[in-house]
Amino acid sequence: MKLFLQRYKKLLVNLLKVSILLLTIAYVAIELMHRNALENMGQITAQIQSGQRLYLLALVVILMPLNIFLESSKWRFAASKLEKISLRRAIASVLAGMSIGIFTPNNIGDYGGRILYLSEGNRIKGVLVNFISSIAQMVITLLAGFIAFNFYAPQYVNQDPLINYILLYFVLFLMVVVLYLFFNIGRITYYLSSLGWFKKHAELLAVFALFKNIDLIKILAWSALRYLVFSSQYLLLLHFFIPSMAITETYMMITLIFFTQSILPGFAITELGVRSGVAVFFLGHLSADTIGILAAAFSIWSVNVILPSLVGTYFIIKAKFIGANS
Repeated sequence: MKLFLQRYKKLLVNLLKVSILLLTIAYVAIELMHRNALENMGQITAQIQSGQRLYLLALVVILMPLNIFLESSKWRFAASKLEKISLRRAIASVLAGMSIGIFTPNNIGDYGGRILYLSEGNRIKGVLVNFISSIAQMVITLLAGFIAFNFYAPQYVNQDPLINYILLYFVLFLMVVVLYLFFNIGRITYYLSSLGWFKKHAELLAVFALFKNIDLIKILAWSALRYLVFSSQYLLLLHFFIPSMAITETYMMITLIFFTQSILPGFAITELGVRSGVAVFFLGHLSADTIGILAAAFSIWSVNVILPSLVGTYFIIKAKFIGANS
C-alpha cells in the first residue's frame, strides 16, 4: 500500500485537486439554478438596469477585497505563532479555505484549505490556530447579537419591563461567560490535557497556550473590523434594494441575522436557504418587500462567499498538498 501511494502520489493529489474544483463549481451551479436564486438574480438585474443607487452596489463590491484582507491579516497574525507567512500566502490560504469550505458541513473544509499554505510539520497545529481565529469571529458575532437582542426583545418579543430586565441581565451574563471562556482557552485546554484522551494530545493542545491575552485582543480587533465591513456591506445592499428601511433598525436586524446564522447548525448545501429564511424573519419586521430582502441576502452571499470561493479554486490547484507552499 505504501509503495502504491509513493508511486501514484502525484496522480492522487491531482485527482483530489480536480475533485475539489468540480465540487466547488457544482455547488455554485446547483445554488444558482435554484428557483429562488433565479428570481433574486432577476430582481438584481432589474435594480441595476434602473440605474438608481448603483454607487451602493459598487461600494459593496469594493469592500469585498477589504473583507478578505482583514481575514487574511488576522489569519497571518494567528499563524505567526507557528511560522511567519507573507500576506500573499495568507490571502492564498484564506481563499483556498473558502473554496473547500463552501461545500462542506459547517464550513469545516476551511480548516483543510488554509493549512495547505503552512509548512507540512505545522499543518495539524494550524487547525487549532485556525480554531482560535474562527472562535474570535464568533465571539464578536455573539456579542453584537447579544447587544442587538436587548433592543429587539422589548419591541418584538415581550413588553413586560420585568421580563426585559431579566433578559438584560441574562444577556450580560452570557457576554461575560463568552469572554471568560475565550480569554481562558489556554488555561482550560491546559487542564484538559491532563485528562484521558486529551492527555495523549497534550503537545497539540499546548498551541492554545501560545496565545496571550494581548494576542487574543488583537485577533478580536481584526474580527471586529471584519464584522464592521461585512455588516456594512449587508446594510448597503438592503438600502440598494429597499431604500425606505431605517438604518439603525436595519443594522440591529443584520446583527441578529448573523447571530442566528452563527448558532444554527448549517450544512453548506442549504446555506443560502438558511440565510434567506433568517433574513426574511428579522427584516420582515421592517419591510414587506420580501423579494428585496431575498435579493440582498443572495447578493451578500454571492459577493462574500461565491466569488472568493471561485477565486480560491486557483489556489487549491496551485497548492502543494505534500510539502511546503511558497
